[in-house]
Amino acid sequence: MNKAVAILIIILQIVWTLILTSGIFIYFGDFAFLGRRGLFANTFEIAIALSILTIFTCLMVGLPIRIFKRANHWWYTHYSVAIIIIICGVTFLYLSSLAIFSENIKYDIDGEAGIERLPNTQLSIPGWLLITFGLVHFYPPSHIIDQMTLILKKTFKG
Repeated sequence: MNKAVAILIIILQIVWTLILTSGIFIYFGDFAFLGRRGLFANTFEIAIALSILTIFTCLMVGLPIRIFKRANHWWYTHYSVAIIIIICGVTFLYLSSLAIFSENIKYDIDGEAGIERLPNTQLSIPGWLLITFGLVHFYPPSHIIDQMTLILKKTFKG
């Protein structure tokens, strides 16, 4: 039953990370299309692809947390570290979208010139990575995992 709970937690970690990082990419990717909505389908596909790539990368970087029992136990009992990492990532993304940190990009599309304000990439990319790492390695508190185990035992008792 513990393996079923561990697999369920990994699936939940990947799913919620995929949903949130894709949403973040779509939100920030909207800036890059200069208010044009015709590229939304491509934005969605790119968001999913980049989210999967980022999740895979963060899983590989955090693999020692999952493999080594001592590191896993420490990370599991100090779940607030993942929350702090997520908060730092959200802060970076927020700062990247502020006018003081944003980047002005000149463009010329079909003879129409203009200037577009984009989020700062030097803040948004680390923010994106921190959020992804924190979400994909966030373990729920032990009392929630214990409740999940009880529910699974009751559900699959027979």
